[in-house]
Amino acid sequence: MSVDLKTAVAQVKASYVISDYIKQSGVKLTGGSGGKWKGLCPFHSDSNPSFTVSDQFQNYRCFSCGASGDLIRFAMNSHHLEFMEALKQLAEDKGISLQLEKKDDGVDYRSLRECLRETANFFAKNYIQLPQDHRARLQVTDRGLSEKKMIYGYAPEKRTALYDHLKAKGFHEDVMLQAGVVSKWEESGKFSDFWSGRLMFFITDISGKPIGFSGRKLFDEDKRGKFVNSQAGPLFDKSSALFNIQNAKAAAASVEEIFIAEGQFDVAAFIEAGLPQVVASSGTAFTQQQGGILQRLVGDKGRLVFAFDGDAAGVKAALSVFKNVPSIHSSSWVVSFPEGLDPCDFRLKNGNDAFKEHVAKQVPLVEFVLDVTKENYDMTSPLGKASYLEYAARVLKTIASNTVREEFIRKVALDTFSEVSVVKEQVNSAEPIELSTIESQEIHTSETALEVEDSVDLLEKIKTDEAYKLAARFIALAVRENELVQYLPKNKAKLPSEFATTIDELVNYDFAKPIIPEAFSESQLVGYLSSSRLFTLSHMEKFDFREQFEYIFKRYMELVRERNNSSVYGRVHSILSDSKGNQIELLEKALESEANMLEGIV
Repeated sequence: MSVDLKTAVAQVKASYVISDYIKQSGVKLTGGSGGKWKGLCPFHSDSNPSFTVSDQFQNYRCFSCGASGDLIRFAMNSHHLEFMEALKQLAEDKGISLQLEKKDDGVDYRSLRECLRETANFFAKNYIQLPQDHRARLQVTDRGLSEKKMIYGYAPEKRTALYDHLKAKGFHEDVMLQAGVVSKWEESGKFSDFWSGRLMFFITDISGKPIGFSGRKLFDEDKRGKFVNSQAGPLFDKSSALFNIQNAKAAAASVEEIFIAEGQFDVAAFIEAGLPQVVASSGTAFTQQQGGILQRLVGDKGRLVFAFDGDAAGVKAALSVFKNVPSIHSSSWVVSFPEGLDPCDFRLKNGNDAFKEHVAKQVPLVEFVLDVTKENYDMTSPLGKASYLEYAARVLKTIASNTVREEFIRKVALDTFSEVSVVKEQVNSAEPIELSTIESQEIHTSETALEVEDSVDLLEKIKTDEAYKLAARFIALAVRENELVQYLPKNKAKLPSEFATTIDELVNYDFAKPIIPEAFSESQLVGYLSSSRLFTLSHMEKFDFREQFEYIFKRYMELVRERNNSSVYGRVHSILSDSKGNQIELLEKALESEANMLEGIV
């Protein structure tokens, strides 16, 4: 029979003595006369006992920080749970079936938790009994990890070892199946353990109760994946489960920071290095639910720091978080490890101090995504910058927070030396980026950039832009006086990138044959360069080709230098004057960009 929420709450609260629950949660209470207790407040740094508990009124109050509430409020605040999560957990622990709007789901939660707890004890005891040179123990010790700082387990090779143990303890097969610790063979109807011959990791809920397991492969005969996680069940949901959450929560709340690693051994490396505020997702990409849990842990001003391997998979994981969990953009940071090293390998190679120094080098997730994206574009060419700006605008459009978006609009403006207003306009008109598009970005070299550049637009630039005209004349002279072609390759990088493919083809062209524009990728451009339209006939009669060749290039470089100097100083000033953020940080960034830009001017 279903009951309303108010009745369910009253039923749960009536089944507890609030002081007993608070003491079991780690708070030391003294007194007790008349059901009144006193102790140090668990919600702030309390030096004098200011936390009081009343069994009579089933509530608590801190006269220092103001924290107060009933049993459910204490469960919510101490375990960082939402209301329904706290109510459900309190009910399950007392064997109360909450039948609110849905009918009974047929799950005996109390027996299920006892089964999982007994399974965890079974794995842990088996690990302790292993010899020091067993493969399971070597998986831990060879990584320089202590066996005392994290609990490890072992699933015996015998395929029915756990089943036999649980059966002897009185657990029914249905409970074992719901817990996901055994499997049933359809053909024979027999049962076998879900894991065998594997190093076991324990996945708990935020209060420390086992909800699932992850088994690491040890033997070649084992044909399953390297890691096999519990399947979804009444208590285990991969989208919300977080490995090590029960140990990480106190430290995370204290320092307002939590690391999210990619695997259990990486979590162990953080703990070994003295950073217990670390979790890992359980066999799935990081989700919105997990983000919400961790944000409640660290608070509004806290950081979620993702520790990614320094390879393509790590980059893909970062992009997945950015796309799938937009609500945490403003609080998410990234620490990336050198390619080929995961956090566990890095710590083993460099030691704890170097590890902690490295993980302190964090960048905002949005900045990481933008920088990864920028590497795919030729930022030395106007077209490359324009393409990056267009793409970056789509990335920025995805950001949920207006404040964060505004901050990184200024970054993109500095990276591309564009006006802030131009970037804003691009962002406002952009479509939000899709994850698949981020993942499949290809490197845009000057050659591929030329393929998408309309030849008509390039010819128009030559006619209207003095720098393009000088560059075209420089190449045209080499076309007319073939011995000058040898000087084109070493100066290619200094000329507009749109000419790069034509220069390469000219270098490899057989000038024993007449110039045939159709033989070149940019036939219109080559046709224009080989015509007389860049020089008057009277001018050509008086030409000293070598002298003109040198003069034109010198004049071209002077013009580029003048333009770049003006552009650099002007744009930096414009961007800074249009920015309202950290002016010192922006100025440092601007000076760095300015120096890099001016350094490239010959």
